[in-house]
Amino acid sequence: MNDTILRQTINPQSVWRQRAIGLLLAVGVFLLQGCAAVQEPFHQLDQCNVGNSNLTYMRIQYGKVVWPMTAEKFYRGGRDPDCLNGSSISQTMPIPDVTNIEWTTADGRHHKVDVPIKSKLNGHYSTHTIQVRINDDRVEVFERVYETPAKRVDFKIYP
Repeated sequence: MNDTILRQTINPQSVWRQRAIGLLLAVGVFLLQGCAAVQEPFHQLDQCNVGNSNLTYMRIQYGKVVWPMTAEKFYRGGRDPDCLNGSSISQTMPIPDVTNIEWTTADGRHHKVDVPIKSKLNGHYSTHTIQVRINDDRVEVFERVYETPAKRVDFKIYP
């Protein structure tokens, strides 16, 4: 008897509204959790001088990160052909669409180039490092990935 009375007092439209609101709330929570799970990639940004010219100035704008540098030992040309003695920053940051690179060689020539980054990535492996190599009057940019923990691959993404 109580069951019959209870069914008669519940409006079918209000039940539908309650279910619709519950479903909307569940979808909203699911979407918010998905957004919270999207994280910026943790990777390094490396730079080095592989050319023969000494550098007196270098500046890299990588998304919101601006990395100005002054002349130090690793700016000496011809002493780092394998890019082993450069410097790097590591942090969680978005990979930018374009990075701006400026440098000045010892002869006073100033160079500036805008390098597309995001559109050139391999898309299959996670990016470990973006490496900027200054080679006298030009720049080369590589994406370093690890196909396996023991196998490193550098993809040339610019030029």
